[in-house]
Amino acid sequence: MFFESLQKPGLIGITPGDHRVKNEMLMEMMVDCACEHSDYAGFGVNDIERTGITFILIDWYVKTLKSPVYGQKLKVVAWGHDNTATMVERDFEIRSEEGEVLVQATSSWIALDVKNHRIARVNPDMYAPFGPEDKRLFERKKVFLRGREKLEEELSVVERQISRGSLDLVGHLHNTAYMGLAVDALPDDVYAKTPFPEFRIH
Repeated sequence: MFFESLQKPGLIGITPGDHRVKNEMLMEMMVDCACEHSDYAGFGVNDIERTGITFILIDWYVKTLKSPVYGQKLKVVAWGHDNTATMVERDFEIRSEEGEVLVQATSSWIALDVKNHRIARVNPDMYAPFGPEDKRLFERKKVFLRGREKLEEELSVVERQISRGSLDLVGHLHNTAYMGLAVDALPDDVYAKTPFPEFRIH
């Protein structure tokens, strides 16, 4: 099932000067689409009391082909494809009103047993309502190394206290907030190159 959400980025999510949509806002738009998709499939936020399950986003790869700008009406499309015993995978496209693909992304989500705060198993009956598709945007081995890469050096280290306002409904740091933390830690010469057209958060 290709689930489509019509959205328009707000003022807080754009860069000064050229009014491009920030990466955090692009991610937030895709998360909102994913939540709407989950609502439709019967595993949304309002279904947690019944199902005892929610999905936690643990991995992102995002590639911007053409930056959306403030005022554009955008179509955010989400669809699931592969799943394992504990994880599901979902791809996204952000398209212009005319259908031009502006942003592509792939992501991994784990199922969480909310009551016991443990990883839950994903059975076929659970994932079937999402209508998994065969289409995949990326070869996952090339974009997801599952945290095995090693940095030769730390470019910048900034200590931050996580604010209450950054927590999500299960008490974790909201996934899109990691981009903001990373941006705060960037050296000035690197920050000047933002927003990055391609990035990964794991």
